[in-house]
Amino acid sequence: MITLATKGRQGRLDSQPQQSLVPWRLRNLQPLARACLTFGTTATKSLDTEDSSALDALPVVLAGRFSALALPLLLPALHPSANAARIALLARARLDALRTMAVIATAAPALRCLSSAAIPFVVIKGPAVARFHPQPTSRPFGDLDVLVPRSRFQDAAAILHGLGFRQPLRTRPPWNWFDPICREGENFHRPDGANIDLHHCIAPWVFAKEITFQGLLARSEHGHVAGAAVRFPSIADCLVVSALHLINDLGKADASLMSWRDVIILSELLGTQATRKAFANAGLAWFAPYILTTTAYLKTQTLPPDSPPAERHPLRAASQRARLRLLGWDRDTLIARHPIVGVVRLPAPRALAFLAGSVVPSPCYVRTKHGGYVSYWRKAERSVFAVTRGADFRVEDITTITGATPNHK
Repeated sequence: MITLATKGRQGRLDSQPQQSLVPWRLRNLQPLARACLTFGTTATKSLDTEDSSALDALPVVLAGRFSALALPLLLPALHPSANAARIALLARARLDALRTMAVIATAAPALRCLSSAAIPFVVIKGPAVARFHPQPTSRPFGDLDVLVPRSRFQDAAAILHGLGFRQPLRTRPPWNWFDPICREGENFHRPDGANIDLHHCIAPWVFAKEITFQGLLARSEHGHVAGAAVRFPSIADCLVVSALHLINDLGKADASLMSWRDVIILSELLGTQATRKAFANAGLAWFAPYILTTTAYLKTQTLPPDSPPAERHPLRAASQRARLRLLGWDRDTLIARHPIVGVVRLPAPRALAFLAGSVVPSPCYVRTKHGGYVSYWRKAERSVFAVTRGADFRVEDITTITGATPNHK
């Protein structure tokens, strides 16, 4: 029996009108996964178990980058004989920590080069959000997200190229003009483990139109990454950027639990009114109820009273909500699983360019990645019917993580 020291009471979400505000992947989280999400907040303070075998069945999510966050919650509750669970959890957490240290150490020289070239930048997500966590060192990240002005994006990309960074083949665009017009940035990697995501605007583009680089920079705060002087967004901007990242990841086959934990912590630090104000200032007042309702549900398993925001532009808000539904926020649909739904994330002219560039990519791109146009179009046809794995996060046996059999003697 697993007992969570949490506030609130159990409630059926399906019978309440605000259910569409909560992402479908989060509506049936197991108690253990929910505790890992909300640990360190006012909702979850501890985890007690009367059955030493209960924690053998760790959520599959703990095999990913979520494990370091859950470590302080789970280790004290593990029975001394739960060797398999303890080994898996510690090994994953150490790997997360090593990856994070490698990303920071390898990215610092690139950040100094950007400063030397007088290219202003703001480090978003990752270390910017980790400073607000109860234990910042337990918030892992696998890359560094750097936002620069659109006018200096090519200069910044050239500097990274000069330092040995390259775009992975799988993320290379179908045309040279594709990235600045149809994508919010580029991913750069280096063989030594350095990973920098260079952005010229916040993703998704159509939702973040009112968030400008100059505005973020004006509200930013001084910080350091491995000794390199950087600018971090304010806590309100960190919350908005993290929440938008949830939309950006809707097409993936996971529930973005790391980002949801960021949002839970940041919104609790800000409070309800300041959270609403942060989204309103970003032109996203319509999105605040989605975030506040979901975080309340994850922390207490109850839903707050429905309080629709005052909309400055009701038609635009209705359009944004429709886009969110198409992207698969409230239900799992075939269109939400297909990459072509990415056009919904873009303003109309850029969406048309995305479609044109994707349907007829450049000959060089097709030869390099697919061998020819027929092969490319057949693969695109097959992907229409592809089904990505849903994420219901049922508790699975520890063997799915380690391949070993739990030993309780």
